[in-house]
Amino acid sequence: MQAQQCRSSSESPNASPFPASGVAVKMQCGGAAERPWRLSRDFDPNPRSPIWRSSAPEPLVWAESSAASMLYGSQDAPNIWHQEALSEAADSLVAGELAQIYQLVKAKNERISEKEEQLHHSECLVAETVGAAKAHLREEVEELLRSSHRELRKEASVQRRRLEDLFQKAQEEFRKAVEWRREARTLKGTVSNEIETREKLQKKVQELLRREKALKQQHELERKRWAEEKEQLQKQALLQQEAQLRPFLETMGDQLMPHSRAPLREPDFLQTHPDVSLRRSQGPSNSSEIPARTRMTLQLDEPVNSEDPQFDPDELLYHAVDMWSSHGSTSTARWARPHREVGPSPLSLVSAWWSVDTVMALGPRGLWGCATLLVAEPVKNQELQSWFLRRWVWHALQADAQSIWQLAAESVKVRKSAPPLPLDLPGLKPEALDLLSWLPDPHRRVGLLPKLRRQLQPLIAAPDEVVPNDADLLWLRPASAQLAVAQALWKDVRQQLLSSERALRQGLAESSAMAEVARTLLSVAALSLAVSPGDGEAALRALARLCAGHADDLASQLPDAMPVLLWLADVTGATGRCPPAEGGTAELASKLLEQLGSASIEHDPPTTVYFLAAALLRSPFEAVASRPSSSLLAVLAQLLCQSVEAATTQLEKPTLREADALERRNLRALRGPLRRWRDQLHEGAKNSQVTVWVSNCIEVLDELSLY
Repeated sequence: MQAQQCRSSSESPNASPFPASGVAVKMQCGGAAERPWRLSRDFDPNPRSPIWRSSAPEPLVWAESSAASMLYGSQDAPNIWHQEALSEAADSLVAGELAQIYQLVKAKNERISEKEEQLHHSECLVAETVGAAKAHLREEVEELLRSSHRELRKEASVQRRRLEDLFQKAQEEFRKAVEWRREARTLKGTVSNEIETREKLQKKVQELLRREKALKQQHELERKRWAEEKEQLQKQALLQQEAQLRPFLETMGDQLMPHSRAPLREPDFLQTHPDVSLRRSQGPSNSSEIPARTRMTLQLDEPVNSEDPQFDPDELLYHAVDMWSSHGSTSTARWARPHREVGPSPLSLVSAWWSVDTVMALGPRGLWGCATLLVAEPVKNQELQSWFLRRWVWHALQADAQSIWQLAAESVKVRKSAPPLPLDLPGLKPEALDLLSWLPDPHRRVGLLPKLRRQLQPLIAAPDEVVPNDADLLWLRPASAQLAVAQALWKDVRQQLLSSERALRQGLAESSAMAEVARTLLSVAALSLAVSPGDGEAALRALARLCAGHADDLASQLPDAMPVLLWLADVTGATGRCPPAEGGTAELASKLLEQLGSASIEHDPPTTVYFLAAALLRSPFEAVASRPSSSLLAVLAQLLCQSVEAATTQLEKPTLREADALERRNLRALRGPLRRWRDQLHEGAKNSQVTVWVSNCIEVLDELSLY
């Protein structure tokens, strides 16, 4: 019951759990609550307790009080009343206690509710603070994560790059290590091989030293014997040569001339002696004659019987022509005698002797006819004929070009009072060799000379068959003969380039072979300008490609190419004297002159000075300011200045020759023309490189003394 009341009071704290009677009991028993019986140790509020029974063995202490007397009355009163009074007192006591408990519980509940409210408020504050802190922390953590991610990415990229670089370096080092290992192995093998070869060579050297001692003794004994045998063999060889020529001369009807008869030396022997004659004179020979031992005349009036003589005409061709060409040509190469089958060929023999005879009479110009005759003959030894063709054509071309520039240089050697050179100078026209006049007596019908004429007939065609582009550029007439020679040279030089292509790419080509190819290409270009301009441009382009990687080597091997290079630059319009040729011929000619012209300065400085001065003074004043020709004129002026310095250095040496004094005077005579040409330049060209180089040349020539 008390539990129910407590529960009800906890559920509704404002309503009282006790009835109104309870309150009255409380009020009535208010004083009784403070009575002494409450302090008794034997008090038991439970009514069922034994203390409430009347049969208690001992009397209660509180029974003597007034309250006890009130409850229980006197001992004489009946027990029922005592029970009712006791129950009422207990009820009042319980009601008072319950009221106090209620008040205490109510106060406690109020405190608990206040604490709960405070706790709830504090929990809310804590929750808000925690949420704000969590949000702030989350933002800071996210920002830190993002920054750390960025830094990690940067660091990772940097590390990746470093790793890639290190990996590449490691790969390169590994490759180098592999290559070094291979090289070390090869070097080790080569060293071991060299050691073995060295030991073998030492053994061989020791053996050779022993043999040398023995051979020296034998050599001294056999040396005298060899000298005696050599003299005997030379005598036998002379006897055999005379025995071979004797049947042929008897068949031809020729007779030996007496030694007292003087040989023909004038160039006009063709008019007085229309027949072919071979002259051999005793004694020393000059640069234009062939050294020989005997002197004879070969008449060709009657036909030759080709059955009796047993000799090799190609051998005689080689001996006869090579004696003159090796004596007068600038080439130093000598070919070995080819092995030919012996057989009669009087036409080749007559061609050989006729070539030698005309070259001795006409000089180097006769080589044009020899080259044409060699092209017209059937091919027997391609290598030998090509070599002679290249050699003859280059020597004839170089000699004719040199004579052209000598005539041009004579026109600029003027005095101070002479008028300046005219602006409209004629072109450098070569004096072409007429092939019709090269063979004498065109009316002769009997003999071998008509056979030579018939052999050359395909090349001596009608004038309308081959029409040259410019007749002033012909070196040989008719144009068909020049075209045949140019085509033969072009075919030969292409074969040379194809055969030496691998050596040129590997850098193993000989300088002499490259120089031979360069001379042939220049010859093809000079001959093809008038009859086949396309071949001429192709030849110049091939030479420019050859000079691209071997300019220094070629320049040192071509010291005599300056006249030909200057002529090509003049006739193609590279110097501005005439309109430039079609295509890139002018540019190629100027480029080749710039690359190959410097070698002629050391070869013959005074002659180079005259040629360069003539080429520079022939160019018009307007060409100095124009772009295509200004660069070449600057090169010409620079080469002229260098050649003048070289010539003055050569002439400053202490000599007493009369030619040196004449050379000094001729060089000083160039000051006037050069000064007038420089002064007549336009205002815009006075500060150019050409003017500077020409001024330097004039200063150097002013310092040159006459003696």
